[in-house]
Amino acid sequence: MKLTSVDRLFVCYIPSLDIRRINKDDTPYMDSLLKSYSWGNMTTLTETNLIPTLITGTYPHVNGYSQVKLKENIDPSKRLSVDRLPDWLTSTAQCFIHLFTGSFDLAAVPTRRRRFFDITRTKYIPEQTAIDRIAVNAPTIFNIVGYEKSRWIFSRKFHKLKGLIPSLCSVRNQLELFEIYALDVIAHWNLDHDGIMRKYYRQVDVLVKQIHEKCRRNNYTFLLFSDHGQEPVKETIDIKKKLKRLNVKPTEYLFFIDAIKARFWFFTEKAKKEITALLASIPHGKMLTHKDFHAYHIKFSDTRFGDTFFLADPGFIFFPHDFHHPLANIFMGFDRQQYRRLISPHQKGYHGYLPAHGCDHGFVLVADNRYKIQRDMEIIDFAPSILELLGLQKTSLMRGKCIITEDK
Repeated sequence: MKLTSVDRLFVCYIPSLDIRRINKDDTPYMDSLLKSYSWGNMTTLTETNLIPTLITGTYPHVNGYSQVKLKENIDPSKRLSVDRLPDWLTSTAQCFIHLFTGSFDLAAVPTRRRRFFDITRTKYIPEQTAIDRIAVNAPTIFNIVGYEKSRWIFSRKFHKLKGLIPSLCSVRNQLELFEIYALDVIAHWNLDHDGIMRKYYRQVDVLVKQIHEKCRRNNYTFLLFSDHGQEPVKETIDIKKKLKRLNVKPTEYLFFIDAIKARFWFFTEKAKKEITALLASIPHGKMLTHKDFHAYHIKFSDTRFGDTFFLADPGFIFFPHDFHHPLANIFMGFDRQQYRRLISPHQKGYHGYLPAHGCDHGFVLVADNRYKIQRDMEIIDFAPSILELLGLQKTSLMRGKCIITEDK
């Protein structure tokens, strides 16, 4: 049976809002929402870039977004003049370009490796541009609702959040998605400091109350949503240092290392043998092939996104990784949300591990007693559920289902 649709829907999306931290003392308003309305858990992916899957209702092998992939028809043995420059020099130059233009993604990856990659990320591009790029492979909820009736508002600065509230819940729109990314930034750098985290959770609670009240005034149905929490980082693993000890030439393989997932491409059997043996010897991690990821709904048909992967265990991260540059770390440390970078340059919390772990579970709550969450949600159920609440049809690419029913 189809749902009775709502006139307007407001999605308050707060990455890293960990349901395990919601309680009556620190977050009394969100605690009361969980007690008053229907909600359910959500399982996510072994990914950190989740927006493309959320807004298309498709897995990464359909929407095409999973950090980096190899360009086609590359010749790793071919050396360019830029490859003779030290890695620290090219990556530093790229960081300065990003500082002054704001347009350079993966600046910390040296040119020697970066030139082989197609970047499949949405981090450093405006929301509308991201929607347009993602929609090339799979229509988004914003395409289906219509650009003139929908909006994605993104904020990574906590001190600016309150100032955005007056612009929310426009009478012109049918759908608004407000992504409070600021809490994710704060958790990455402060998860080991309980006092700081409790302070920000209290502030988020006040914001949620203010947003919900405005939704009521402007006839918006309010949906509160988080796709993951974070796990405290106990220890770091230096894979780059271990790779340098091997007797393997840089032209024999490529690698890309983010905080919890290292991926490798091999161009010789020698490189494959030595590096896989190295990975097998490292504790606190698991080696996977691209086919192993099929069990986790990431079913790339070839190895352009990686031949072999090494995934850190919960509580561990790889450091240094390909998002870290010492000068960039100092510069970003002057951000009040990330000042603890200046004390220690690696993240204090992370997520994106195997989906069974608690930090990679989210939740969804619909603050309308006409509806109830029928079952726990998978990440691909989000887009079909949003569309059905608005009285719209999901696309043929969407494999998820609406998990919201009417409470009769």
